[in-house]
Amino acid sequence: LAMTAVNLVKVRVTREAGDEYRDRDPRVLEREVARASQASPFATSGHKCIIALGLLAMHDQAAQTKVADFGALTVVAETLKLFGASKHMAKWCFWTVVNVIMNNAPNKRDFVEKGGIEFSLDAIKLHAMEPEVLQLGVGMMYTLLAPDAQTKMNLPDVRQSALKEGIVDVVQAAQVAYPERRDLCGSCDKILEVLISDFS
Repeated sequence: LAMTAVNLVKVRVTREAGDEYRDRDPRVLEREVARASQASPFATSGHKCIIALGLLAMHDQAAQTKVADFGALTVVAETLKLFGASKHMAKWCFWTVVNVIMNNAPNKRDFVEKGGIEFSLDAIKLHAMEPEVLQLGVGMMYTLLAPDAQTKMNLPDVRQSALKEGIVDVVQAAQVAYPERRDLCGSCDKILEVLISDFS
């Protein structure tokens, strides 16, 4: 259902645009799709579908793998890309990603390969004044970037990608804005420590 909603928005915007975007930068069309997505019914109630994916994968590595094999990480990545401006959508996407990738190295790699770093940080930046969303987003980013003996990806390269997408500014701003939120600030500290470790 989530993937269908995402694809319907893309098809509708592309059809309505006609030849308007044919010779223009593809990112122009992507921005128009993202804008149109906000008016979709999925933008207001689709987070329930995302929660269901997270519940299916919770606390069971076999379930994580099965859910990912059926495209859950693609759905979440695309949802963050198109609907990340929605507070509820961003919050539950971050929660679901943690449930699908926790202690599952192949799933971590797959989410990164689907643009997860970029889309997640874009969404986190949109919710700098929402501490609950920030806490889940920053916690999810630490899950991706943390040392992992079973890793299936080049973690220093992944961390470099996060640096390029502005993760340091995100976590430092969160620490300044919400010093009273110990869990959030703790996750921020852990991310900074991991990033620094690559240069020590």
